[in-house]
Amino acid sequence: MRNQVKIVRREKQASIISRLHCLPMIVQLCRLVCFTGILSLLSNHAFANILSMKTDSNTLRVGQAFTVQVQVKTSWLDPSACRWQIRQDGQVFDDVEKGPHFERTHVSWRMRNLHGMAISWQSGEIDDDQFHFDWVFYTPGQHRLTFVKQGSSCPIERDVELVVNVANDYSAMDWYLLARPEKAVSKKLNGDYFYTGKESRVRLMMDEAVKIRSERAYRELDPQAWSDINKLVLAPFLKTVNVDQFEIVNVEDIQEWIRNWDQRSPESRFLILSGERIEQLRALLKSGEMVAVGNISGNKIAQYYQNRKQEIAQQKVNDANQHAQRQQQVQQVLNEKQDGILAVRQVKPLTSDTVARVCAKRNVSSDGMLIEAYRWTTDFSNWSRAPRSKNFEGIYENLDELFAAFKTGHCHSMVITLAEAKILLEALKRDQFPHELFEVREEAALLNSVKDRYGYQTLEDAKLSLRLRPRMDADDAARLRKAGIQQQQDFDQAVKRMVASGYDTDTRYWKVATFLEDEMTAKAKKIAVPDVRKAREKQKAVEATAERERYVKSYPFQAILTCNHGSMSSLPVYMCVIGKKVESQVLLRNCGHIRQLDYTTLSSNEVQIELCPSYEIKAQNVSEWTLQLVIKDNRSGKVLSQQNAPRFRFVHARN
Repeated sequence: MRNQVKIVRREKQASIISRLHCLPMIVQLCRLVCFTGILSLLSNHAFANILSMKTDSNTLRVGQAFTVQVQVKTSWLDPSACRWQIRQDGQVFDDVEKGPHFERTHVSWRMRNLHGMAISWQSGEIDDDQFHFDWVFYTPGQHRLTFVKQGSSCPIERDVELVVNVANDYSAMDWYLLARPEKAVSKKLNGDYFYTGKESRVRLMMDEAVKIRSERAYRELDPQAWSDINKLVLAPFLKTVNVDQFEIVNVEDIQEWIRNWDQRSPESRFLILSGERIEQLRALLKSGEMVAVGNISGNKIAQYYQNRKQEIAQQKVNDANQHAQRQQQVQQVLNEKQDGILAVRQVKPLTSDTVARVCAKRNVSSDGMLIEAYRWTTDFSNWSRAPRSKNFEGIYENLDELFAAFKTGHCHSMVITLAEAKILLEALKRDQFPHELFEVREEAALLNSVKDRYGYQTLEDAKLSLRLRPRMDADDAARLRKAGIQQQQDFDQAVKRMVASGYDTDTRYWKVATFLEDEMTAKAKKIAVPDVRKAREKQKAVEATAERERYVKSYPFQAILTCNHGSMSSLPVYMCVIGKKVESQVLLRNCGHIRQLDYTTLSSNEVQIELCPSYEIKAQNVSEWTLQLVIKDNRSGKVLSQQNAPRFRFVHARN
């Protein structure tokens, strides 16, 4: 049965003219005035005006477009008097400021961006002031569509309401996956389709109408609905294909669009259409020009997202329960233990452009080292949303300053000892300030995390690295530990001794470790520490001279190749060997082997080649630059020969 609401209003009738008794001239004047008044009255209060609304469908489904017919009957209606507004379940969809204007002959109005769709109000000649428009509901249940008149002089006194029941049926939003056989798919013996293209990732096109309707209908179920199109649509039919990119297209004339598919989107292989669109392609499907690879019902998609919604809701409940349990466990550990480190975080979420700040109280005891180790760990960084670091964004002198910084948002997380935590948490509880607790960690766990992260040999090395600033690497930590350094004070004293002895002023860790090793040697030999270093450096010089002599004996010569252009700096050598139309090569016989130098070797501006006693090198210049070959004596550094080859000339040296 069609939904129909009618409002009928009868105007009052009055006769004033018959009661006038005046002089003839006055009577004529009064008749003229009264006649004009009656015309005005009739134009604003019609003899009979009826505003009605009805649908063209007895049953509606989610996403099913339907036509709403509106009828206005009135003897007189001022075209500019009535302005209209549509409300769905009390929500205003478009505040119509300039229309539609109802006239006796036609109605013209186009309302855009309604439900994400462009709704066309029919324009042209109409009978009895009738017009209609399209509407669609995206959620099941009972809906009220209200036609609200705007304008104080509009003769329609009441709004018109249409009550529509929408079934929990999403079949109007079925999706069909189409392809062209010669471009994408073929059929197996069992009737299943398979992908015949070479690409493992394809582009998928989707009709804009399908996207708009589906997106609106499923938005309440899952805001990320479109992330699963591949799983829902392609996967059942094309198991080896992934969607690389979605392309939303407007295919108002579907047949014309398909005829020009290659020109419009040549890289696309598949097209998703609605069930309404598929009806327009029966001829193409029958002829085999298009293939319906498969379809998925709107009810199935809706059920999928309803299940997802339940899963997400349940997951939120589970997460909340787990979070509450973790908070209770941390609180229990906090009550039981006396020593350890704890982190506290604000509950208020950070904005995307806010950098999380981690703060602590200044602590010069061994707890300071553990606090830094806590700050250093990766899992704390993930929990606090702050980059992993050994440093803090804020260091405060006392707990009062730290407490104030945390409450005012200058610090988003605090890393504190358990003794400090008990004081701060009591104050936060008193002020009812929302906060969360991270794990309580003791010294052994913190040191193990540092040791494993940075490869220290022992826990003592990890502890030492945290006590000294800046952090040292594993080798320096092991050397200093073996030399007896256990804390910052030991290191500072070693530096003072090193500087006072005239050994060195460089306080880098490896330098100090070398000094301590030489200091132990000096004590054993009863000599000054600088003398130990001098003796070692002298021995190194002797060894270096011997190594150099051995090298020069094996490689007495050196060849240097360059590609020059006048006074310009040298160019990559390959530019002289590879011309615009011809290519040359650099041949080398050295140490009993013959080879051709490759592009990588010649990519330097100066190619140096160490030469054995017997060698030969030959190259041709095929460029407009100058190819140069220099042979040097490695023992004395003297230039033994120098050759410059212009275009198409050779450089050649041998021994």
